[in-house]
Amino acid sequence: MRSPLDDVPVPPANDVERTSLRLVFWSGFFLLLFAAGYLIVFPNHEKENFSELTWVDRPHFVVSENGSPNTGSIVFSIRLHSFEKENTSYRVNIQYEGRTIATKNVSLAVGEIQTVDFSIAAKGTLDSQNQIHVLVTKPSADANKSNDAPLELTGYFPD
Repeated sequence: MRSPLDDVPVPPANDVERTSLRLVFWSGFFLLLFAAGYLIVFPNHEKENFSELTWVDRPHFVVSENGSPNTGSIVFSIRLHSFEKENTSYRVNIQYEGRTIATKNVSLAVGEIQTVDFSIAAKGTLDSQNQIHVLVTKPSADANKSNDAPLELTGYFPD
């Protein structure tokens, strides 16, 4: 006697699975070719121009040995690191209590790091409410040229 299941046709052996795997393989292969072609045509995009500004020595007040007790200097150092594509000039402005008290021009070669020290004469008492604001810009010979955003640091005096 024959089994009733003998009349049921045998399903195709994994045809759908093989077809979908083949489709995934060829899709991945063409995607890989497209990505390789893109990297060959547009290899490495140029890096953005930027500079980095950090504290080396935070602002602090040094009392003068000769003179009244509230007379001395505000002393601090900053580090300027250029990642520009060409030599660049910078203008470092130091602001204290809303007014510019010192300005220095700094020129850096490509990839150069320079430490800029400041010692600014001051009179009075300083506390955590006082702040030194460092603003670095790139002065441009062309006034119509858009200037990059300035680099800024704000330093507070310890109590």
